[in-house]
This record gives sequence, structure tokens and C-alpha cells, in this order.
Amino acid sequence: MFLWILNTNVRRTHWRLLVGITVAASAGCTRIHTMPLDDVTPFYRSIESKVDGKNVTIRLQNGDERRAASVQVAADSVRWLIPDIWSRQFTRPRVVHTSQVKEIVVEDRMKAGISGGILGALAGLAFSTIPPSMRPQRDVERIFLIGSLFAAVGGAGGAWAGARRGQREVFVFSEYIEGTDRYRLEKLMEGATPGVTDLIEALRSMVREIDRGEISEEITKTNIVYLRGDSQFCYLLPDAGVVKIYLSARPSDLKDAMGLVRPWSNSDSWFSMVPGGDMEYARLLITQVYGLAR
Repeated sequence: MFLWILNTNVRRTHWRLLVGITVAASAGCTRIHTMPLDDVTPFYRSIESKVDGKNVTIRLQNGDERRAASVQVAADSVRWLIPDIWSRQFTRPRVVHTSQVKEIVVEDRMKAGISGGILGALAGLAFSTIPPSMRPQRDVERIFLIGSLFAAVGGAGGAWAGARRGQREVFVFSEYIEGTDRYRLEKLMEGATPGVTDLIEALRSMVREIDRGEISEEITKTNIVYLRGDSQFCYLLPDAGVVKIYLSARPSDLKDAMGLVRPWSNSDSWFSMVPGGDMEYARLLITQVYGLAR
């Protein structure tokens, strides 16, 4: 009687294990990739490397969804193919500006099916297992047969569940989601010439490299601010064909051999920089102000 109750409890536990692993297989796996604030080229190339032979959905900012193949992503456009109305083959080209894309979802059903099948087979084997103390020798062959049966059923069920759900990789175009740093940066750079855009990126990288562990960057609607702890020591402002650099120090506080720094207020100053300007001299001035920040 005791062995029968224990056997029943073991079976119940194994049922739960089988159901749990099957549910895990059906849930699939989702990985989220967010567009970086700096160099976006690797993000674009990663999308293109993932889409080949997969189920791809492009979700637009207006809520529309598009099935897609042969996706190509650039700074100014996203191109893909959609099924032809007659042949059902992906042959009709489509293109939108990158700002219209919210996210691209890539599903790999084959990989998920294989993973689900393995999990299901393991669950089936676990379900059929009975502790050795309860196994009469004469039942070994029967248990082996039942174990194989459950492994096959579990594998088939797990493969079906995994393939049905699929493994998903979601590429979020945060650059164009309102309120993010990338969105604010893009808005800040609207109307700037390509040279100024490159200069801003070079300055951003240079300022952070002065002390990467201590300097934090905040992108607002009007400028790009740099802080040491809670103290602002400079900010960048793109203005037509130049970048204005505001410093939290008076001109008299700085060693400025070229005489570029001009007073802005009683405690602040500024200088401007054009594309192709002396980056090392700008670094010298900003580093001095960083040293004065508390």
C-alpha cells in the first residue's frame, strides 16, 4: 500500500514535470535587441544577418505589421520583399524611411522546434522513471518500452509546441521612439550639416573618454550635457554649421593660449568649433574644466 501511494506521488510529480517542460517549450524564447545610442551600423548588420530563411515581421510606428523577406536596413530607409498576390513568393519590393519602423521581429521556428523536441523527450523520460527500489526485475523491459514511448510522445509534443511558438529576436528601433536618448539626439541634430553631425559624435566620444568611469551624459531637447557626479561641467549645442561648447568656468580660470574662450556669464564661458577643428585643443580646454568640477 505504501509503495502504491509513493508510486502515485512520483507519477503525479512527473506529470507536473512533463506539463511544465512542455509549457516552457511552447513559451519559446524572446531576445530583445535595442538600437545603441552611438554606432548603429552593427545593429543594422545584425538584423540583416538574422533574417535569412526566417519568418520576419516589420512593425511600423503607426501600428501596421508587414511580413517581410530579404530585409535591408540603412540610416535613411528599410527595404524588404513581400509576397506577390498571385505567386505567393516574396518578390514585391517595399521601402519606408527608417523613422517609420518601430521594430523588426525575427522568428526561428526550426531551432525552437528542435529545442522543444529535446525538452519534451527529456520530460517523457523523466515521466516514465520509477525509483529503482520499486522496480521488479521482471518489469525492466516493460518500463524501458514505456519510457521510450513517453520520450517519443514528449519529443513530438515539445517539437510541435516549440515550432508553433518559435524563438523570437526583436530588434527595437529606439532611435525613433519618442522620449529615448537616441530620439532626442536625432531631433537635436535636425537641420545640422553632415560635418556638424560627425563633429558632435567625435566630441561626445572625446568628452566621455576623458574619464569614462566618472563622466555621465544627458541628452535633453536643447543640448548634450556632461556631469561629474551632480556637477555640470560642459554642454554641447549644435548651431547651424558649428558646435558651441559651453564650459562651467570663467575664461580666467583656463589656460587658453589660442584665446578661443569667451565669457558667457559670471561663472561660465563658451567657444565654438567647426568641422575639421582642433580636437586636441578642445580636449585640453574641456579637461581643465572637468578638473575644476566638484
